[in-house]
Amino acid sequence: MNPEDPTARRIWMQKATAYLPEPVSIARVGWKKFLEDWDFELLEITRAILLWEGKMVTPLDEELAAYEERTGVHLPRELHRGRIPYPGNTPEGRRLAMQAAELLTQFYREDFASMKRRRPDTLVDIFSWGDIIRNSSSGRPPATDEQIRAAEQRLGATLPPSYKEFLRLTNGWVLGDIYLTWVDRIDYLRNTEYQEWMVDMAGEFVPDDPVPDERYFNYSASQDPLTDMRREYIPGALVICGEFSDVRGIVMLNPAVVDEHGEWEAWLSKGMYDGFRRYRNFAQLMESLYLREIAENRLYADEIGANWHFR
Repeated sequence: MNPEDPTARRIWMQKATAYLPEPVSIARVGWKKFLEDWDFELLEITRAILLWEGKMVTPLDEELAAYEERTGVHLPRELHRGRIPYPGNTPEGRRLAMQAAELLTQFYREDFASMKRRRPDTLVDIFSWGDIIRNSSSGRPPATDEQIRAAEQRLGATLPPSYKEFLRLTNGWVLGDIYLTWVDRIDYLRNTEYQEWMVDMAGEFVPDDPVPDERYFNYSASQDPLTDMRREYIPGALVICGEFSDVRGIVMLNPAVVDEHGEWEAWLSKGMYDGFRRYRNFAQLMESLYLREIAENRLYADEIGANWHFR
């Protein structure tokens, strides 16, 4: 699926609806259980996809040999070629798959360490399936109350309660084409290098005329993410994700719309062709992201024949 082709994207999303998990309410199960269940499935399916695609190794045999010499880890050539089911349907298949998963983790950790040695002055963001494997999780260590207070002081605002609950469990979250960044890196769009680009992009579809309340505050599936957006809110939105582009997603919180509980409106765009889908708060956005990301990963694993059976 080409993410730059809006028609292909729509077809892909329609197919993914057949793979949707059961909806989950964070208010009912709590953030901890919600993130644990999401993390478990994402880690398992990521292993399956990477093992099947053979992405854990470098493309040339001589580079693989150099890696083995450097680390002392000898990778079965089956791993080099990919196409390993995870988990296997037999005891031997399961053993091989678990061995592959362990080697996969070691490979990405070594690759990350090498990257840090080559660029010691650069903070390397977590941003890929490989990072999920390397960390054995989609998440990160929790943010401290001191880190959260420092961010609030820097921003001159009290962060919404649902977002702070999330941060106290994991200071960041990796997805396929979106990652929620560290709390000390969040900032208003107007302070980032992306402001001009984002405003120009929004100018392609966000209307100049005022959007009435009955359209803007429609948080149902019938909202139009392309034309129901208010242009004036965009520069002041809080960017809580890492690097993004016209084919990568962005998550922002809107301090211009705050409810009686202190929750900020939340925005999600999976690319310029998606516009900005609006949610009442961060928790509702994450519930929606969970459904979309799990469904798309399940669809992809099924289409490549990774022989993986989701829960």
